[in-house]
Amino acid sequence: MNRQQRRAEERRRKKHKRVTLERRDGGQPIELTLVEAYRAAYEAQQQGQLDQASYIYNRILATEPGHIDALTNLGMIANMTGHSEEALKLLESALAKGRPTAELYLNYGVALRGVGRIGDAVAAYGKGLEIDPELAALHHNLGTILQNLGDLDTALASFRKAVEFEPNDPALWRGLANCMAVRADLPDDPTMGNEIAVCLTTPGVETQLLSRRAIGFLKNNPTMGEWIAAMKADRFILDAEKIQAMGSRLIAACLIYDIVRDADMEQLFTRLRRHLLLDAAAREQAPAILVFALPMQCFLNEYAYYETAEETAALDALITRLGTADMVTLAGDQTGPLARDIALVGAYRPLNDMAFADTLDRLVFDNPLGALIGRQIKEPRAEAKLRITIEPLTEITGTVSTDVRAHYEENPYPRWQNTAIGSPQSMGMILVSQFPHLQGREMRYPENPRMLIAGCGTGMDAISSAATIRGAKITAMDLSLTSLAYAKRMAADFGIGSIDFRHGDILALPGKGLEFDVIQAYGVLHHMRDPLEGWRILTDCLHEAGLMRIALYSEIARQPVVAARELIAARGYPATTEGIRECRRELLALPDDHPAKPVTREGSDFFATSTCRDLLFHGEEHRFTCLQIADMIKELGLEFLGYEFLSGETGRRYAERFPKDPEFTDLRNWHALEEEFPDTFIGTDPFWVRKPER
Repeated sequence: MNRQQRRAEERRRKKHKRVTLERRDGGQPIELTLVEAYRAAYEAQQQGQLDQASYIYNRILATEPGHIDALTNLGMIANMTGHSEEALKLLESALAKGRPTAELYLNYGVALRGVGRIGDAVAAYGKGLEIDPELAALHHNLGTILQNLGDLDTALASFRKAVEFEPNDPALWRGLANCMAVRADLPDDPTMGNEIAVCLTTPGVETQLLSRRAIGFLKNNPTMGEWIAAMKADRFILDAEKIQAMGSRLIAACLIYDIVRDADMEQLFTRLRRHLLLDAAAREQAPAILVFALPMQCFLNEYAYYETAEETAALDALITRLGTADMVTLAGDQTGPLARDIALVGAYRPLNDMAFADTLDRLVFDNPLGALIGRQIKEPRAEAKLRITIEPLTEITGTVSTDVRAHYEENPYPRWQNTAIGSPQSMGMILVSQFPHLQGREMRYPENPRMLIAGCGTGMDAISSAATIRGAKITAMDLSLTSLAYAKRMAADFGIGSIDFRHGDILALPGKGLEFDVIQAYGVLHHMRDPLEGWRILTDCLHEAGLMRIALYSEIARQPVVAARELIAARGYPATTEGIRECRRELLALPDDHPAKPVTREGSDFFATSTCRDLLFHGEEHRFTCLQIADMIKELGLEFLGYEFLSGETGRRYAERFPKDPEFTDLRNWHALEEEFPDTFIGTDPFWVRKPER
């Protein structure tokens, strides 16, 4: 019998083999052919029914032990559920059967990475690419490893290959965005600007860091550099040619999808706004993409840009004129003069506050006008309706809690449009990926962790966690109903309905009887009268072996904030929109050597009204050194697991400075590093702790 005959015989034999499946209700077992059984298992896997899929694949293997596809898919499921050792055995069995595919090497690489065999994982991806050099997932996974190894140039090339071969997969764009975000700068080539723009518009991208890289990319352009130099020398003239040049897809994406956190670009956009308001002809001739993107940015930063008396008078006149305009005519010309007038009003004041808002809400528009009406009118109205649906978890009674609540009712924090969302993973896999030294440790990772997001604000962390942590049952609480309504709307926009948003106060939690597997308190405890008391209450709400993610202000990193608060107190700036605008104007004009000047650095919370108020005007703020954090962790009986890193530079510094602590867990070392590099924790970096089992 030749090879062709043997294969035909094998196909005939498999066709007649039967797979017996037991029924859950105890009824008569079901008999399927191998093909039918595999189809049923694959469909269950695609629908997320992993237990059912695993059962059928195992029944297939009981009938046909060498079934490569069943072995491969079981390995894939084991990878997805964090069982890397099991995945490795299954996939090695599949490889031993011969005829490996690129997809098999893809899953094998994932398993190898899961058990810490990074070099072997890279080799596996390389073998997969030899078979299929256009398999986008292989390029993506290879890029992820190379990025973690610090080879950012090769990683970026891999991620760009991935989106080239599969441009419609948002997960691949998210991978590229993450790589772009951790780089110091981005190469200037013809397609990079459009790639950054696509990343900014892709759902599930953490836009804050990427936006900084995008702004850096724009500022590295020689023409933009000349403009900035001219502005600083007070010889910049904004003419029609410059305005046309600003009508790029990348500039529009930066304006629409995240707060522009850069003083030079703020000055440029402030000048642009003033020019378009005072010159109707310039407004009509400017690129539509720019005219309608600018008010999106101004609404997002809550009108933080400085406004002159001349602008206020011109704006009042424009609003009065629009009060008598026939808004119905907009349907025939949605980017014409009337639409542009509305856009300019929206660049100075929320359109929802205008007398003509009801009319605009009733009409239907295409983008970009439709997107502007959606953000400034429809979304706030949706939040107002959601506000009354949020149920209380606790009462709010303390003086400090009441004051903090009032702060965030007026200024929900932060306003955002996008957040990081990855493929769902088990809690254990996420933690081990973040802290490799936990690999192999006996730790309890619940399959469906009960999570509390304490002080969820506008919902960014809650939504990211719900999308990323498989099986998570999340309760998200906050003092501010305004913030919670924003969060609930954003969750709906992301298609996430599993979060239980509640109104309440950490200090009023009952502790015993309300227990969670994971608790997050990011940037919350330091606004309490007694942060340790709040942390103790959260610890009481944590199961034994439970995990906690905490972020606290750094005493060392926030010295410029202390200096700025002293300046604010001396000048008597009020915590109003006008007071914050005046304060920001003075801080931006400070000389570079002033101790408060660093608060205006790129990427800081300085560049929007609510975040600036939180940064500089908060009524209750505590700051901590690493040594103080170590003392509190000890007093609470917790175990420090490590800091999260948003960039590899901090980790590399620590490893070089303290080679005897490969786990990065000695807070005395962290204190020494922070004294040497005061900006180490400028971003309020979160850390994880664990409650030991008794």
